[in-house]
Amino acid sequence: MELLFILKGEKPAQMAVNDYHYGEPVLNLKQARKLGIKVPVDFQREAEQHGTVFR
Repeated sequence: MELLFILKGEKPAQMAVNDYHYGEPVLNLKQARKLGIKVPVDFQREAEQHGTVFR
């Protein structure tokens, strides 16, 4: 939804920040490795126990 506002000319700095406290964690380890992202151990554990992990 935010992308639509940006495409219409709104400035991202003026947009509200949404903080979600629900849902399931999803982790794509293959893409994280490709992008050089170090995934915190706590998040990986949470995704393995309560979400989805793509290897």
